[in-house]
Amino acid sequence: GVNHLEGEDFSPVIAQAQQMAGFPYSEIPHLITVGFGRQTLLGAADTLIDLVSREKLRHIFLVGGCDGARGERNYFTDFATSVPDDCLILT
Repeated sequence: GVNHLEGEDFSPVIAQAQQMAGFPYSEIPHLITVGFGRQTLLGAADTLIDLVSREKLRHIFLVGGCDGARGERNYFTDFATSVPDDCLILT
């Protein structure tokens, strides 16, 4: 069976985790480069750095999802259209 926690007392979980051996490695040794527009982004790096340093670019958002085909599933479109003009969206 499964033990259920009462309230927000996570001490049994923490105690069990501290007794476990843990993972045999701390990080998976590999590098993955994704996206086909990285050269475009690298080409704009100086401009982006300048905008950030002059506080003209407040936030950079990374959006890694897509909306559904139905009208009620448009979270990412709604998000993108509500982002202020002094922010950047990477997809």
